[in-house]
Amino acid sequence: MNCPDCGSEVPPGKKFCVNCGAPVGEPTGVMQQPPAAPVPPGTHGKGKNKTVMIVGIIVLAFFFICGAAAGIIIWRVAEGNKVIAEITSVELKRTDEKVVSLKDVPLDTNLQIEVTYRARFKQGGKGKLNITLVDGNGEEVRGNTYSVKSSGSQQTKADEFLMSYSEGETFKVTAELKVTRGKDTRKDSESLEYFVAAGKGEEMQFDEAKAAATGKLEEATNAVKEISGMGINASDLAQVLTGSIAKLQAATTVDEVNPVFADADAVIKECANRKAQFQAQQQQNQARDTCRSNQAVLRERLRAYYDEGGNFPDSMSYLGNLPKCPSGGTYSYQADLSKDPPGLTVYCSVHGAL
Repeated sequence: MNCPDCGSEVPPGKKFCVNCGAPVGEPTGVMQQPPAAPVPPGTHGKGKNKTVMIVGIIVLAFFFICGAAAGIIIWRVAEGNKVIAEITSVELKRTDEKVVSLKDVPLDTNLQIEVTYRARFKQGGKGKLNITLVDGNGEEVRGNTYSVKSSGSQQTKADEFLMSYSEGETFKVTAELKVTRGKDTRKDSESLEYFVAAGKGEEMQFDEAKAAATGKLEEATNAVKEISGMGINASDLAQVLTGSIAKLQAATTVDEVNPVFADADAVIKECANRKAQFQAQQQQNQARDTCRSNQAVLRERLRAYYDEGGNFPDSMSYLGNLPKCPSGGTYSYQADLSKDPPGLTVYCSVHGAL
């Protein structure tokens, strides 16, 4: 007997095929499975080929994904190592966060130059950010240089300052970023301009007034010391200066400083006046002393004239080579012949008889 399924020979008495295990023998009332449909020609091995193709596609997709991932990683590494120097913006702001117009920037206002930038240079590199401000004449008013750190993200640097003086001009702010790693150098720069009306800020006016008052007080102090050294009484002027110095130390406005300057100036003028008076008195005293000596000389010469001739000359001019009074006075004499020897007095038209 042969197996109805696989066609193999089944030994007698066996109820199942020894090759495929299918039941054999007489029907037992169990419904027989219909015979398998014949396989169409040319379809043998088709499922196996399909499986191979799917596996191949999966392998190719795997290698493609791996290659793409590797490419992305290599690109990201290359980008991460790239040296970057990029200034995004340069802005002028008020530190009190109020709006400021670049066409009319006020004096005595705390300002800041805000620079936004990207700097990347990894290990072994360095970066510098230079912020400069020049006036309308092209002269640098201020300039600061800052070291920057490497970062892939944007960074911000704020440079604070105060405008206290302007000739009515346009100022220019320039931010320059330089990043270097080895021989690789990257640079970028941005700038902005703003206008400030002519004038001086209150702080600058106060500083100038205080400096002027301080200098005037020093001048007044030296003047008081000078006349005191000459023997001139200046104690009242010294007291004025002591009070003025205290006022200056306490002053916080120009209006408080100006009176100090005026007081010191008045002390200087008074010192000069007292000095002039003192020197004039000294000159007068010196002239009187000289005139006194001249009169003594003339008396001696008049007596010698009298002793020689028995009388006095009709005029002083007879004596010849007369000494001169430093004050421009002229000399004359009066003799009292009733005395023996005669009394003799010499006069100066300026200083009288000395």
